[in-house]
Amino acid sequence: MISSLSPGRLKNRPRLELYYDAAFLVSLLCCSLVGAFPQYSLLLSCGMVLCFGTSLFSDNFFLYAALFLFMRNKMVIGDTTAYRFYSYLLVLKCVWELPRLKIRVAYLPVLFVLAMHCVFAAGRYNLRMGLNVIVDVVLVYLILARVEQDDALTRRLLTAFLLGMVLSGIYGFTASDAFKDIHVTGAGSETVSRNFGALGDANYAGFFYDAAVLTALVVKGIPRWLRVFFVGLGLVLVVRTASLSAFASLGLALCFLLILKMRRRAVPVLLCAGLAGAAGIALVMSVPFLGNLPGIHGLVLRLTEKLYYIRLGRWDMLTTDRAVLWAAAWSLFVSKGLAGRLLGGSVITYMIQETALLSSYMACHQSYLQALLNFGILGTVGIYGPLLLLFLYRLANHFLRLAGYDREDIKIMQLVYAFLFFVFGFTIDFFIDWTFLFFCFF
Repeated sequence: MISSLSPGRLKNRPRLELYYDAAFLVSLLCCSLVGAFPQYSLLLSCGMVLCFGTSLFSDNFFLYAALFLFMRNKMVIGDTTAYRFYSYLLVLKCVWELPRLKIRVAYLPVLFVLAMHCVFAAGRYNLRMGLNVIVDVVLVYLILARVEQDDALTRRLLTAFLLGMVLSGIYGFTASDAFKDIHVTGAGSETVSRNFGALGDANYAGFFYDAAVLTALVVKGIPRWLRVFFVGLGLVLVVRTASLSAFASLGLALCFLLILKMRRRAVPVLLCAGLAGAAGIALVMSVPFLGNLPGIHGLVLRLTEKLYYIRLGRWDMLTTDRAVLWAAAWSLFVSKGLAGRLLGGSVITYMIQETALLSSYMACHQSYLQALLNFGILGTVGIYGPLLLLFLYRLANHFLRLAGYDREDIKIMQLVYAFLFFVFGFTIDFFIDWTFLFFCFF
């Protein structure tokens, strides 16, 4: 998107394509204003619908999906999100593009398990909602199947994803409902404000911001100054979430990215980076001026709390009570009969949530336990097995080829997204929702 709008290429673009680009820019403006002017959300959302509606027969239509990864629940018309109108048009678009779609067989077991769960498990509570969710999942699968056949379009989609991060950041700075205060008991009952932008939850926001930072570091075609801006803003937004899970996952993902990029030369660089990171954390923790900076102060308080629990030997508190929830989830799983263990049947998803774990909890905060409860052993293997095998195949293929091979940036993004999805799943649960599965199917 950015490269297509650069002055050097504007002269060579057809007039209709320039209109589609202008419509996309107008939609960016609409999304950027909804946080500061919520009273005009209906008008702004209608403006966005008009933009993607008139772009139906352009490849730019797919780019709006990247914006909805962040802004889906903020662009609303009455009781219906603008995304729902987009999804209706997306069905037509996918039917129109069907001859150009290349089915990716590796993901079919994942789709099958999710479809069975949405119909037969979630369908017991609300079949219409279950069908809506699985249709959205299939649509994002088809979007990526179509987009990834075109390298330029793939990079434009990734750039649009970065612009979505910017929109979420703007919403976080301008809206009154973009943060939540929590009490950090282990740090002296301090209050930490966690900003999640347009994403509704600080940990999930951290996941998307992590993915955006990694995207900005890898994808080709972005000017250097803009790349620095995206990375810097992404790091600021991660800090504002005060999510330790986000920081830990980003650190591991950056190490993995360094190995992918530098290969054998990565070992000494990783050692130096580890020492520099440890020194930086120690400096921030020991210098009050740095530790009291806005945003960083919340992370320092949360890290101080964790260190306090370690000194007390309270390992159960180290996970912010998640260990108790994980134990309850495991107890619920082992209490099931053979059929329940093999096939699952619980409904712990974004659409409908059981309270069978604990009366005060609605989720597992751990994707793998959630998968066992929802899909059973067979379903969990059916989902994570193909994803892991595909990840290992792509990883081996990457290292067997010389650095700088064709589409290397796209292949690296596929590996990094999968790695981040696997790692982050140890601390939060990814509900059956197309926004999370975007990173699986990429």
